[in-house]
Amino acid sequence: MLLNLLTNALKFTPQGGGVRLEVSSATSDVEVAISDTGPGIAPEEMPVLFGKFGQTSSAKRVHAKGAGLGLLICRHLVEARGGRIWAESEVGRGARFAFRLPREPRRAPDAPRRANTRAV
Repeated sequence: MLLNLLTNALKFTPQGGGVRLEVSSATSDVEVAISDTGPGIAPEEMPVLFGKFGQTSSAKRVHAKGAGLGLLICRHLVEARGGRIWAESEVGRGARFAFRLPREPRRAPDAPRRANTRAV
């Protein structure tokens, strides 16, 4: 998840711009956020970000390579661990992607239970 978000931030940050990684721990959750100084994301494009093949016009403008599945995969991984992921952005001022995970993993309601296995 972290690698995908960092790669995206670097991909959309112009030369001379910046990428920032923040990690904070509040109560029983850990929050990770990656901010960039790229072109930002228009409000009407925010709903497609975490969907299948979700690419914004910014991605098409900078000829960003990708299948549009990275954020969808991140969303599924975060939610499977009982967390949440979101994005904040303002056109022309970059974007911030963050996810919050519980310190103690919670199983998603529809996740299968793993068998208790031990190496002998």
